[in-house]
Amino acid sequence: MGLSLSTEDAEERLSKANGFWGGNTMLRTYHEEPVFDGQYSNSAYVGRVKEALAHFGTKINVNPALEWDRVVMHLPYAFHGRRMLVNFYLDWMKENGRWAEIVAAMDGEKPEDKEEAKTWVRAFSKSSYYKNYVSKALEPAERASSLIGNMYTASIFMGLISTLCDAAQRKESLTGKVIGFMGYGSGSKAKVFQGTVQSGWNKVAKLRLFERLEDRVAVDFTTYENWHNEKLQTPIVPNKSAFIFEGLRTQENQEYFRDYTRQ
Repeated sequence: MGLSLSTEDAEERLSKANGFWGGNTMLRTYHEEPVFDGQYSNSAYVGRVKEALAHFGTKINVNPALEWDRVVMHLPYAFHGRRMLVNFYLDWMKENGRWAEIVAAMDGEKPEDKEEAKTWVRAFSKSSYYKNYVSKALEPAERASSLIGNMYTASIFMGLISTLCDAAQRKESLTGKVIGFMGYGSGSKAKVFQGTVQSGWNKVAKLRLFERLEDRVAVDFTTYENWHNEKLQTPIVPNKSAFIFEGLRTQENQEYFRDYTRQ
């Protein structure tokens, strides 16, 4: 049974309902598909990582801006890290008594109020001072991400591989250097930890990460569709060693496991 109301009747019923809901009524719309709010997502990222950094600080006395030689962050897209890192970096420098150095880098300018602070931080993020820090500490982890795209959970691991391969390629030693990690998940959870690079790390050069990425082959949309729908009968690059998808398993507790053979 349906109920049909005129506009006047609906408004009257809504007005009477306000007393039950405390005087303010909020109507929510229903969506069949997920709704993405970029600014809310960024805010959640910063909030959770900030909490994780605070907890990490209760376990280890370290100033990341000065003692982390490299920084590896969860990167949903390549330059997300440097945009999120800027506020953390400013906090670290302030906590370490280096705020005057930051102000000097901004020609003596400092924010006077909260609204001014947003513009000031944005300007600082574009300063040569901050860019030099990013180039040394964070950019090595961004290299692979900028070539691959969003890897979700794998992002922070690829950031580490990218950092190590970048140093190996430049013949720069990382032995004994400290790398800080800031991981984040869409479930609004973050982890912060650090690690010291051990000798033998440069064996990672055997992966030839950046050479392999340069060696990729672009595919047209039809080829991609056939690959995605498991209709591709031959390797995309037949003259090279490749892994061929054989199918999905159906056995109990192995549903959707993917099997490959090397050709």
